[in-house]
Amino acid sequence: MPGQFAASKPLLAQRAGITPSIRPVTGLLYPYTDNFLDAKKRLPPKPRLRFCRRFHDRLSGRASAQPANHETQVWSLVEMIEDQIPRAHYPEVYRCLLAIHKAQQQSIGQLNERPSLHRN
Repeated sequence: MPGQFAASKPLLAQRAGITPSIRPVTGLLYPYTDNFLDAKKRLPPKPRLRFCRRFHDRLSGRASAQPANHETQVWSLVEMIEDQIPRAHYPEVYRCLLAIHKAQQQSIGQLNERPSLHRN
């Protein structure tokens, strides 16, 4: 995944290299959300659905109420990305993050033999 970000740097008019925003996405953000969403043995579906909706809103730039305990780390990782890559200047980055989130939900839905948790 870091190679994908380095390849997109010219599109963002930035010098290619490892930046602070790569770490939240490649090493933390999606593994953290995967672990949370796939925790069906310890977490009922409603909190997972609520998280998916709130995370979708957060990635879309919509403000949400104070994050729940498990959301705090995810929200801070998104904030690190926003600090490095301003949403207003690079909306395509956030569209990509939303696409990754949607695919993640569809994958979890398949594992659980349920429809996607993504709301349209």
